[in-house]
Amino acid sequence: MSFPSPLPAVEPPLATIDLEAFALLREDLDPEDLAQVVALYLDNLPSRVAGIREACDRRDGEALAGMAHSLKSASRQLGILRFGAWCEKAERAARAGALDLAAEWVLLLEREIATVRAALQQAMA
Repeated sequence: MSFPSPLPAVEPPLATIDLEAFALLREDLDPEDLAQVVALYLDNLPSRVAGIREACDRRDGEALAGMAHSLKSASRQLGILRFGAWCEKAERAARAGALDLAAEWVLLLEREIATVRAALQQAMA
């Protein structure tokens, strides 16, 4: 007789960037176009996260979820896995009305900006 494990399954940690996915982007896009896409993403990243923070501080779950969803999609298109997953967690928490939990994910997003910037800059080198 086996009993279910009392511990939840632990997800393996996600990489900051999926280099294989980024390599596919390199194949699909002209180098100048890829550089523009990455530059636009990085230029807008701090303000997009700030917008999510502002929605969180206003306790506007709908706005928070919408902005987190948009940033999740943009991040995943560039292979930014961990950040995209955290955007999804913030989005889901906000949609569920768990704004205190969403705030914890937003804090992680704020702290991850520099890591994402460094990973994309290294991938572009």
